[in-house]
Order: sequence, then C-alpha cells, then structure tokens
Amino acid sequence: MTARHPAHGRGGGKTRPGARAVAQHPQLHRQLALLAIWVLVLLPPLVFVPTAVDPFRLPKLLLCSTLALASLLALAFELRGREERTTLPQLASLPALAAALPLLLVATASLLWTAHGPVTLRALAPLAVAVAALVGWSAGLTAEELWRPLRATIAPAALLAMLAMLQVTGLYRPFGLVGGAEAARIGVVSLAGNAGDLGAFLVLPALLAQSELRRARGGARWAWAIVLAVVGGGLLASQTLTALGALLLGSAILWFGELPARRRLPVLGGALALAVLLIVGFAPLRGRVAEKAGALLRGDWNAVLTYRLDGWAAAAWMFRQHPLGGVGHGAYRAEFADARLALLDQGRSFASSGASLAFANAHNDLLEVAAELGLLGLAALGWGLFRVGRSARALGGHRRPLVLAGLVAAALLALAGFPFETALVAYPWLLFLAWQFAAAAARGESAA
Repeated sequence: MTARHPAHGRGGGKTRPGARAVAQHPQLHRQLALLAIWVLVLLPPLVFVPTAVDPFRLPKLLLCSTLALASLLALAFELRGREERTTLPQLASLPALAAALPLLLVATASLLWTAHGPVTLRALAPLAVAVAALVGWSAGLTAEELWRPLRATIAPAALLAMLAMLQVTGLYRPFGLVGGAEAARIGVVSLAGNAGDLGAFLVLPALLAQSELRRARGGARWAWAIVLAVVGGGLLASQTLTALGALLLGSAILWFGELPARRRLPVLGGALALAVLLIVGFAPLRGRVAEKAGALLRGDWNAVLTYRLDGWAAAAWMFRQHPLGGVGHGAYRAEFADARLALLDQGRSFASSGASLAFANAHNDLLEVAAELGLLGLAALGWGLFRVGRSARALGGHRRPLVLAGLVAAALLALAGFPFETALVAYPWLLFLAWQFAAAAARGESAA
C-alpha cells in the first residue's frame, strides 16, 4: 500500500543529485524508521536507572525521545530521496500538523512572558519531539505499518502486569522497599514508575487486546483472552481507580460499537457484574474502594479525589492571575508554592498530608494547560481536539469503535491525571493518534 500524504506522489522531474544515494535504498530507511518505533514500543517500559534522580520517568523520556527522533531521521532520509519536493501548502494540509502545531506555537511563545524562561525552555524540548513524532509518523507511514507496533504495546504491558501481580502477592519483590511499602499500593510499581503510571499505561493495551479478541478465532481467541486477563490483573494490582474507570468506560464504548444490538445489554451487563466481583474479591482494591466510599459519605471530596483538589485549586489561581497566556509552559511546578501561599492567605485549607505539600503538575491536563498557557493554550488545545474528533469521525469500518473507545479513555485519564506528561504513557497514545490520523487519511483518499 502506498503512503497517503501528498509528498508520496511521483513527479516527472529528475532526481536531485544529493538524493541519488539516498534514493537507492528508500525501503531501508523506511524499515529503519519502523525498527526505531518497534524498539520505542518494546524497550522503554522495561528500562529504569536506579541512580537517576527520577529512576523511572526520566530514563524513559530520554529513551523515547531519542528513538522517536531516530525514526523521524530515517523518514527524513526517505523523503529526501523522493523525486518530488514537499511544498509548504502540502505540509499545511497534514491533519496531525494542523492539530498539534498551534499548541506548540503557543507554548513556544510563552517564553516571551513567563518568569521561568529556563524551565519553559527545558519543557519545550519533549513537547516539540512529541509533536514531530505525531506528525512524522502519521504522514510518513501507512496505517497498516503503524498498527503492528501499536498492537505490540500489549507485550510489555503484559510483562509489567505480571510483575505487578507478583509484587502484590509477595511472590517476587525486586526493589527492596523498606517499611512494608512493597505490600502497599505504593510498592506495586513494576518497572513502570508509581502505581498510577502503571495503571495509566495498561489502559490502551487492554483496549487493544479486547479489539483483537473480538476478531480472533479458535485457539487465538483463548490466547487473547489470557493476555487480556493478565493485563486486567495488572490494572487491579495497581489499584488505580481512574485507570480502571477509563478502561471500563472505554470497553463499554468498544463493545457497544462492536456487538449487534440484541447482544449489547447481556454482554455489557455480564462484564459489569464481573468487574464488580473482581473489585469485591481483590482485598487491596476492595479496601481502597471502601476508603473512598467512606470519604464520600463524610463529604470529603478532596480525599475522594486523592487530594487533587489542592492541585486543581492552584491551577485555577494561576489561571486567574495570568488569564491570557498563563505562567509559561512547564512552569506549574515553579509557581505552585506561590499559589499555595496565596490561597492559604485567602482562607483555603490544604490537606495535611506530606504528599500534598507540593504538586509537580496539576493532575489534570486541561487545568494544567489553562494554568501554563491561559486562554491562548485552551484555544489551541480545543482546536487540536476538534481536529482529532474530525479524523475519528472520518473513520469507518471495524476500527471506529476502538478509536472512539481510546479517545474517551484518554480523555478520562487526562481529567484526573497527567498521561501526556509521562513518556511511558504518552508515546503509546501518540502512536495511537498517529495511526488514527493515518487511517482517516487513507480512508479519505480511497473515498475520493
């Protein structure tokens, strides 16, 4: 299958002299790009550096960024070997670029008004790499090429899930945490990071496994069912209620779209009953749900939301102080102390838990964009979400329920966490979005 965007066309001119050597092996560069993406999918989830300041997140970010840039470099060499140059209008017509570029531009422009220039400059690098990966992958590779590594995210997810289950049961505890932390939720880290990172990472592979299960036949169906059970077990071990909610909601949307009308209610009802039984039967998760229920009955919404209201209130304060352009991309952490002190002066009480004394991010990607980039950032984000929704609407066939399920699950994760600030979670979702844009573009061309 040929690629989709305009630069993949063939012109009648001569090959440029500088591109002759590159053009001799166009498929080699394409295969190198795909190899880098495959390594990005399989390796970072299993890597951490104990001596690093942030032993889980920072090494994964560096590795993901390096591999993403390597894939883009290989695609650039392939593009250079083509007979026809890519023009600016052709670039501007790329759906992924139109969706992501405004947010990147606003984030870059925040250097002009932020009081935290070095912080913003450092935060811009991973954002720029992520935007470039989204655009380059969706424009330079076919949906079929992207689907295979996207589906392969299930493999490291199953490995991390198995390790998490071994840890929570006490059968294997590799990290030697002190004070009994291994038996608590904070100790079920697998190689992902904290329990929240693990839970957020497992949502997309669990949806992909369900999509594959739906289409499998014979023994393959049993194999996918086992994989899904393993990934689901890892989610239970993480005890991450947001991730479990995202999976349940995404799964309901997926099966509602996949099943004929007469089978929807029985299947969804049975799945919901199974979920309730698993929650009740798994003691650590049952205890966590009971704890949240008790806080809800007391009216302590901050405890229900694991003290996220403190981070959200700080984000709202920053937005009120800088409504147009925010405090600067990546500057939420630097501004949190001032926000907390100002809110305390206004009479707002903060949770006494030591974990809530400082927030590195708002635990809500939408509020964090509002705090860091103001109304300009919210407008750019809204435009990007509109373009993503339009590409999803353009899709048809059996993949559309999966796309809708994935987008809803990602939105729920972003409203109670920060999936797009964690490389382990963000890059699989970037690959998912790139596949979605590529599939929508291919469908548009075939319809034309």
